[in-house]
Amino acid sequence: MLPEYAGDYVFRSAYKEMEDLSDNVVWNSIPAVDEGRLIDMSFGLFFYNDIYSLDKQLDFVVDSLLETVK
Repeated sequence: MLPEYAGDYVFRSAYKEMEDLSDNVVWNSIPAVDEGRLIDMSFGLFFYNDIYSLDKQLDFVVDSLLETVK
């Protein structure tokens, strides 16, 4: 059921203690993950929600998506 809710791209933020989902059947059943449309994000960049951070986060998302069409 999870794959039905996932988008064309999946953004993933990770930190050191986070569980590695690389071998998880459900995670790998998401079409975007299975087809390599996974964009890793810096946990630190997306931790804050002040106006400066939000601006940088938006830049990252836009730049990351634009990189996929080059």
